[in-house]
Amino acid sequence: MSLLLIFSIIIAILAVAYLTNIRVKYYIKCVVFIFNFLFVSLGSVIIILISKLTPYPQDGSVIRPVFSKYWQIISGFDSIEIEGDEYLDADGKGTRPCVFMYNHQSSLDMLMICSFMPKKCILLCKKSLKKYPLLGQYLQITGAYFIDRKNSASAIDTMKEAAQYIKKNKLAVSIAPEGTRSNFKTPDLLPFKKGGFHLAIQAQCPIVPIVIPNYPTAGVYDASKFNYNGGKLKIKVLPPIPVDGLNADDVNDLVEKVRNQMLDTIKELSEENRLMNLPKKSE
Repeated sequence: MSLLLIFSIIIAILAVAYLTNIRVKYYIKCVVFIFNFLFVSLGSVIIILISKLTPYPQDGSVIRPVFSKYWQIISGFDSIEIEGDEYLDADGKGTRPCVFMYNHQSSLDMLMICSFMPKKCILLCKKSLKKYPLLGQYLQITGAYFIDRKNSASAIDTMKEAAQYIKKNKLAVSIAPEGTRSNFKTPDLLPFKKGGFHLAIQAQCPIVPIVIPNYPTAGVYDASKFNYNGGKLKIKVLPPIPVDGLNADDVNDLVEKVRNQMLDTIKELSEENRLMNLPKKSE
């Protein structure tokens, strides 16, 4: 039996299993996503290395138009709508200093966020991401700042350095204030870490919340049920929250304000997404 025939039989078996078994369909989609995630990361590394020759090596505009549509296809979404996208580029150039904060549910978020962030936006992330193949290299060469959560003194120094850097270069920075993936089955948020809020206050730049609907509620992804249906996805960018005149003593109140806004929004947005993805009734 030739290798081609064996390969064809395997493909046929996988195709049948994909169409008839929900678990097989889920795992195949996950494998495809992971493979393509690595492919996108590798491509990003190459493009960013080339863009190092430009005046703005952290300018992700080189990558994002190339991969945003590709990400949507491999992630299984029919369409992605950004409500409030005018708040992403307040000055029309993406150069204003600000801190984008988004809720973090799963690995799906990573490429999604990168697909619509404005120009000259860097990431603030946990130090452990440096160890991830390709992703770690991508983050380092795009000027990401890494926080060592186990060393508070180091984290504070990182925030001060990042605040000066984004002010001087008129950059935006994005961060997931939950600090890790929530994996909630219903619309909710983990407690927020305070690092990004200290950064915003030190840089005296506004916080722009970005809310992604709860995937299980929206019906697009639920690992516990082996559901990776994809579908339509609507994300909401909230108006900038100013921090003018605030200091370290105001951090707790600021955290509560931002989290409450995002929590209210994720509940409304998740239900809106659920209704969008309901099967259409035949007339």
